[in-house]
Amino acid sequence: MALAASTPERQSHRQQREGYTRKHNAEKGMASVRRNALGATTLVFEREAELPEPTAEFEPVEEQTSQATFELEEDNAGEFRWRLRHDNGNILGDSGEGYSSRSNARRAIGRVQEYAGPADYLWFDPTGFEVYRDKANEWRWRLVHTNGNILADSGESYTRRNDANRAVDRLRERIDEFEFEVYEDAAGEYRWRLRNANDQILGDSGEGYESRSNAEAAVDRVREYAPDADVLDIGRAVFELYEDRGGDHRWRLRHRNGNILMDGGEGYASRSGARDGIESVKRNAPNAERTE
Repeated sequence: MALAASTPERQSHRQQREGYTRKHNAEKGMASVRRNALGATTLVFEREAELPEPTAEFEPVEEQTSQATFELEEDNAGEFRWRLRHDNGNILGDSGEGYSSRSNARRAIGRVQEYAGPADYLWFDPTGFEVYRDKANEWRWRLVHTNGNILADSGESYTRRNDANRAVDRLRERIDEFEFEVYEDAAGEYRWRLRNANDQILGDSGEGYESRSNAEAAVDRVREYAPDADVLDIGRAVFELYEDRGGDHRWRLRHRNGNILMDGGEGYASRSGARDGIESVKRNAPNAERTE
C-alpha cells in the first residue's frame, strides 16, 4: 500500500496533537498559528488538568466590529497622513509619516488593516536580533535596542532564513574574534563594519555618525549586547515595544522589509499600557472604516 507524503500541513497538525519538551517551543507553535488565525484568542493553561474535554463545544468567535475609524487628510505641507481614531475620541495610532499622494496613503491603511490583526509583538530586553525578509524576498537581520534604535544590520541578504540565523549565531558566539573597522564615508560621516578572518563583511552600522568617537561607542554597544541578545523571527509585520529616551513605553508596527507601517504616536507610563494600546489596534484596525 502506498503511503501519502507528509505535507507541512500534516506535520503542523501532528505537532499540535503531540507535546512539546519546552514551554518556549509551545509558545512558538502558538505564534505560528496566530499568524494564520486572525482574531483568535490565546488561552494559557499551566496544567493539563485545566484543559477542557476534547468533546467540549465552544461558541463560535464572532467577527469583531470595529469601534474606530481611519481619518485620512492632507497636511499643511501637501502630504497625506492618516490616524486611527476610536469612537471615544482617542487616537489609537497614526501613519507617522506623510505620503506624496492620497492613493499611497490609502494603500498604507490597507496594509495596516491586513497586517495588524495577526502581528505578534516583541519586547527587546534590552536588545534583540530580528530576522526578517526584505523587499527582494531575501533574509536579513538587525540588532535592535529597547529604545527602538537599530544598532547593527546584516549588510547583506541571504536566500534562506537558516543562513541568516546562522550568521547571527556566528556573530553572537565569536564576536571577539572579528574585527570592527571604523571608517569615514563619502558624505563625511563615520561608519563601522565587521569583518571575519576571510575579509568577509558580516555586519555594519547601517547608519552614519557625526564623529569617529560616536561610531566607536556604537561598536562598544554592539560588543556588549550582541552575545546575549535573543533572536526574534518576525512574520509579515510585527509590533515592536520599546522604551524611549524619556522612559516612556512606545510601540510601532514594522513591516518585515523594515518600513514603519504605523506608530503609536504617544508614550505610555507602563509596558502594560503600551500592550493595551496594541491590542486595541489589533481589535479595531482590520474592520475600521475610512473617512476623507
